[in-house]
Amino acid sequence: MIIPVINIDRKKCTSPLDCAVCLRQCPQAVFKAKPAKVYKFRETPENEYIITAPYWPACTGCRECVQRCPTGAITIEYREIPEGKEEGNNG
Repeated sequence: MIIPVINIDRKKCTSPLDCAVCLRQCPQAVFKAKPAKVYKFRETPENEYIITAPYWPACTGCRECVQRCPTGAITIEYREIPEGKEEGNNG
């Protein structure tokens, strides 16, 4: 089985809430914006959010996110894994 592995370069993706192109363009809704750090009794500043791909198993490998990301922060690699084995992802 070949699976897509989504990589997000956090040095390039610096304002995910302002941009959110991947969140809007992914037809499978693979991406999620979440706080990099959760603070007690206060909101997380917008500049401390990150994009993750927690729903990566739904990725079809269409590469819409890669083509539309304005900073080039998203890449997809394709890996072959034996049937019955699961592999983690950066989500």
